Formats: sequence, C-alpha cells, structure tokens
Amino acid sequence: MKFLHIAATTAAFGLTTTAAFAETNITFWHAMGGQLGETVNQMAADFNASQDEYKITPVYKGSYEETLTAGIAAFRAGEQPNIIQVFDAGAATVIGAKGATIPVADLLADNGVDFDINDYITGVRYFYADSDDKMIGMPFNSSPPIMYYNIDATMPSRSKKARSRCGWAPPGLSAACCRKTSALSSLPPCCPIGKA
Repeated sequence: MKFLHIAATTAAFGLTTTAAFAETNITFWHAMGGQLGETVNQMAADFNASQDEYKITPVYKGSYEETLTAGIAAFRAGEQPNIIQVFDAGAATVIGAKGATIPVADLLADNGVDFDINDYITGVRYFYADSDDKMIGMPFNSSPPIMYYNIDATMPSRSKKARSRCGWAPPGLSAACCRKTSALSSLPPCCPIGKA
C-alpha cells in the first residue's frame, strides 16, 4: 500500500511539473532602465502570456557599458544569458568574439523562421553583420537623432504662425542652417530644424 501511495505521489508530481519542464526559459539582459525598462518588461510579459513554450526573463543589468561588461564576464565564466542587448559601440566587440554568439541569421534559419536581411535598412543590416554580411545580432532599439530647441528663445520676435511652419529636416540641413547663424537667437524665421 505504501508503494502505491509513493507511486501515485510521484505520478501526480510528474503530471504537475511536465508543463514547467516543457517551457524554455530565455534570459534577456538589457540596459533599459526607467520607463524603457518597464516597456521591456511589459513586452516580455505580453509575449509570455501569448504562449506557453517559452518564457522571456528580462534582467536589467545597468548602463549599456555595464551590461556589456557583465555579459563578457558571464561568458568567460560560462554563465552568459541567452540574449544580451549590446549598444552600438559594443557591437563590434561581440561580433568579433568568435564562439561567443550564435548568429541570429543561423538561429532563425535553424528554427524554420523566414529571414531576409534585406528587410532591414542598409545602415542597420550591415551594422549588425559580420564581414561575410551574415547578420550576427538583431536591432532592438535603434534610435534616430532628434534635436530639441526652445522655439521662444530662438525666434522671440516671430509670430506663433511663422514659428509653427518650422518642422523636420534632414540633420545635415539642420546643422548647415545653424552654422550660418552666429547665435541661436538669430536663427532665420524658419530654420528647418525639428521642434519638440
């Protein structure tokens, strides 16, 4: 009788833990603090709730530099995360570290996921690729440069209507416009720089 009780308990334990063993945990180290970190956590929670095969565990590791340093140390100790967010200046370090990564192009292909490097704009696709144009990493949060300025300080004598005509322009055009002036207060009425 005692044997049946132990067998039944073992079987029940096995049934209750099967789902936990089937779930693959993916640890994701990132450098997104504050609101951005909350957004990363919510993205992971939404993904985790959408299926039961994988669980993303986001871990904030500090600044970009701190995250890269922690990743290098963890790799050397054999305790690296599954995914790590690396900032642009650290990308070459990771791409050049043979054996430290599985190229994302290979990872996707090996798992039957259609992947076309041409889906990314040139600057992004080759920034995260090796010398053979194989994509090693995947962009997560590439950011466009945005210039903010105080429109009241830069155009104090202009009407609100004239100031509202200012809008977005390519960064080179914005910089050229600003170089033509000796001070921000003397910008032309519609210097084409982005406004906040």
